[in-house]
Amino acid sequence: MEEIRSYKVLFLGQKGKYRLPANHFQSKLKYIYCDNRETINREDVSFVPDLILFDSPFLESDMVEGFKALKKEWETVPVVAIIVEKDERYLKDFYSAGIFDIVRTQHFEEDIFGVFTKILDYYERKENSEILINSISEAATNLQEKNTILQTSLDILSHDTKNLFFSLSILLDQLPVSSQQSLLKATFDELYNEIMEAVGYLWSKKRIYCVLDEINNLKLTSQRIPLCVYSRIILKHCSRYLLYIETSSLFKNAIINLIENALKYSPEQEPVTVFLERIDNQVAIHIMDKGPGIPGQEKENIFSRDYRLLSTRQIEGTGKGLWITKNIVEKEGGCLEVRDNENQGAVFTLKIPAFKLDELAINRTDLMTWFNISASELNRKEKALQTVLKLQELETHEDFNSILFATILDHLRKEKKLKNSEEFNRKLKDLKKLNPEGKTVLIIDDSIHVHYYLGSFLTEFGYRIVEFNTNGIDGISTYKDTAPDLVTLDFIMPQMSGIETARNILNLNPKAKILFLTALGDHPDFLDKVKTIFPHENYRILTKPVNRDILRKTVAQFLA
Repeated sequence: MEEIRSYKVLFLGQKGKYRLPANHFQSKLKYIYCDNRETINREDVSFVPDLILFDSPFLESDMVEGFKALKKEWETVPVVAIIVEKDERYLKDFYSAGIFDIVRTQHFEEDIFGVFTKILDYYERKENSEILINSISEAATNLQEKNTILQTSLDILSHDTKNLFFSLSILLDQLPVSSQQSLLKATFDELYNEIMEAVGYLWSKKRIYCVLDEINNLKLTSQRIPLCVYSRIILKHCSRYLLYIETSSLFKNAIINLIENALKYSPEQEPVTVFLERIDNQVAIHIMDKGPGIPGQEKENIFSRDYRLLSTRQIEGTGKGLWITKNIVEKEGGCLEVRDNENQGAVFTLKIPAFKLDELAINRTDLMTWFNISASELNRKEKALQTVLKLQELETHEDFNSILFATILDHLRKEKKLKNSEEFNRKLKDLKKLNPEGKTVLIIDDSIHVHYYLGSFLTEFGYRIVEFNTNGIDGISTYKDTAPDLVTLDFIMPQMSGIETARNILNLNPKAKILFLTALGDHPDFLDKVKTIFPHENYRILTKPVNRDILRKTVAQFLA
């Protein structure tokens, strides 16, 4: 049986003068009487009371000063005074001095019942609060421990992965140069970059980049259409050199959510304008739609969790998108605002601090280390890029050093990526020259690495590659021109899905043969969907990463 908590009431006054409540409170209140006017000091009472109840005559003539003396002795203990009608003139002074409550002698039984009820409620809430605070404190401690474990795990993953890939890279360099060696090296590089990006995402690691490039590379809607070619998006911007920011990978999600919201709530025929500009030390991203707009009284609520506009509640949504977006933006040090569009719709403005560099010389050393270039080579590139910035009339900009460093970093990244891309494109071009008399294959996949390893395998098997395409639209166009014997298709691609691409190809040629190569190859939903759309004689499915021997056997049987 649960023990009932007992509260001690120190009654300062004549015992028996008042009839104190018994039945309702007898299990919870314990009365201790003290009718000696001199015994009000803490050291004279052997316990700490939960409530002090005093009769006003007990404090002699100066009741307020007497009350202050009590509060001084028992600072945190609630004090209640029993006063006669003539002493009500002291009420203001009592309450100013911090009295818990007043009981009037003329309404004693009624008032004292209310006071005791209030006291018990006070202690119950206090104890519940303490329990809650302890629970929160314990949860916070556990969360902090788990966060420490997560951070440590990420550190280990990052550190050990770098060491492992460094060792593998050395081993690969020692292998004889061949298509297999190049493929392995490229695959290891891609895997390493993917792992480092995942670690950075979980770690919220910040990265310096031009937000214009990031927006151009965004893939929108379920069709993953690149923003740069999406017909409904109008992109406007100031000089790209003014648009460098430093954020984590999460920030991209905030931009995507705002743009897709604008597309979702605007009429299908209406464009969405994305305008980028530099405002002092901030980069502003304005997303202007032609939707229903946001009434003035709802603008304050639009970023609240689970809030849906009255005018758009018939459109599917959770009401959490803008709340999440605002949290991401604020975490990155920015802000999110909304205002009316001039003619129709709304303008969401996302402001984020522009990249700021403290010391150019120190960071130049980092660049030499990161990209393995000499000081003289870096100086040459720096002078060339300074000339470019001068032509943009940015030499006098207060953040010129920041802009210069970000531009150099961006240039070195793109130069490295271009070298890798040029090397791959050269190899892909060489693959297309092989087996001129072999059966023909069109490879459609948005990964250049998949192009290379599939092309290497298929040419080794004696097939001729007619083309490598990165999206379904280009793939359909190539199919019209080349009519290959086999098409390999990824399922998830920009602009058009693999299934939609296959449907278009089969409309061109009902006897076309399509090999789906996708990470979803063994997923029941994908298998069922393909089975219900296409006759089995038109397709086969393999799961990435594909086994070389399985690929050879499947293609040979399919094209027999």
